[in-house]
Amino acid sequence: MLMIIPYQVDVPSNRRPYVNYAIIGITIIATLIGLIWGSKIEPFFLDGWKPLGLIGHMWLQGGAVSFWDTVYFIGNLLFLWVFGNAVCVKVGHIGYAPIYIGLGTIAAVIHVLCGGEPALGAGGAINGIAGMFLVWYPVNSISCVYIIIVIIRTLSIDSYGLILAWLVFDIWGAYVVESNVIYYAHLGGFGAGAGLGIILLKTGLIRMEETERSLLSFFDWQGSRGRGPSEADIEEWANLTDFRARAGADAEIEQRESPTATPIQSKPVETPLEVPNSAPRVSEPVQTRSEKADEELIRFKCDCGKTIKAPRKYAGKSGRCPRCSAKVRIPEE
Repeated sequence: MLMIIPYQVDVPSNRRPYVNYAIIGITIIATLIGLIWGSKIEPFFLDGWKPLGLIGHMWLQGGAVSFWDTVYFIGNLLFLWVFGNAVCVKVGHIGYAPIYIGLGTIAAVIHVLCGGEPALGAGGAINGIAGMFLVWYPVNSISCVYIIIVIIRTLSIDSYGLILAWLVFDIWGAYVVESNVIYYAHLGGFGAGAGLGIILLKTGLIRMEETERSLLSFFDWQGSRGRGPSEADIEEWANLTDFRARAGADAEIEQRESPTATPIQSKPVETPLEVPNSAPRVSEPVQTRSEKADEELIRFKCDCGKTIKAPRKYAGKSGRCPRCSAKVRIPEE
């Protein structure tokens, strides 16, 4: 038996994803209440086009009584914790809850259109969040625990490898496996989440940091960096240009008014050496965006063994290790 359990993503954040915490807490509480109520939760089942079922199903888990139902329930919440925290921080608290509910509703519609049986579960909404994460952080590392029979080890893999493997499993399950897992909702939620992630990047509503690589950057599509420089950047550049202009004007006035000033001699223009057409030209290597992003990162290890990536502009400053929370100092070079 092979089991891979993700528990952490390498996505630095400067705030807590409280809305995602709340969604996880509400799901746990609602599921426990559902176990007590029994048949009273039937109106919340995803069964046809009932509005209560289209929205209410994602706050409950079907079963959570048998061993595998419990594993499925815990696995769903674990994936929501790993990917949802990063997405929540990126979109903000106000936008995250409507996005989560919207993706779950779209997944429910896909499930009904595909003739799915009555079901409960947040799998569609969680897959939508995973789709957004894949678009924004395809090469960020995911720390996992893998279990092979009685052997337990840890590993770190790129997020696209884990998420795409999960997607392939859902596709296989939708066409081969007969179970109560709502695979069509999973696929519909994933597609909706990935599409929404792309739209938010292309419209500039979400902007990636200079050291982050979104899925769009691999295809060099415009918009993967947002709308360009912010108003603060433009204002800073304008102030710097104005300062240089005033500094040059002051120097010129001082030069004219000084009686002992030495005239400024213009530097002679050097004529470039003409090269015969037959001489071979050596082209300069073109640096890709990914290579530039890699050069802007400093990689070092914490005492706990975690490999940390930090922007070069933070060299010499201190921070916290995302694994052990120990205070670390970013090396100069």
